Amino acid sequence: MIMSTVGGGFSGKEDMLYQGRLVLADIKTRRPVRYVFTREESLIASAKRHPFTIR
Repeated sequence: MIMSTVGGGFSGKEDMLYQGRLVLADIKTRRPVRYVFTREESLIASAKRHPFTIR
């Protein structure tokens, strides 16, 4: 995987949490792979947010 240089760390561009797993899935299955977060998963799983509860 070769990522192009992106300025700043806005919108979590500096994280490489899932890309490696997705590449391996692509190689193993020889099919395109897409990983889509729900809004809830995005809020829970992101390393950029402090823990909080929404009611």
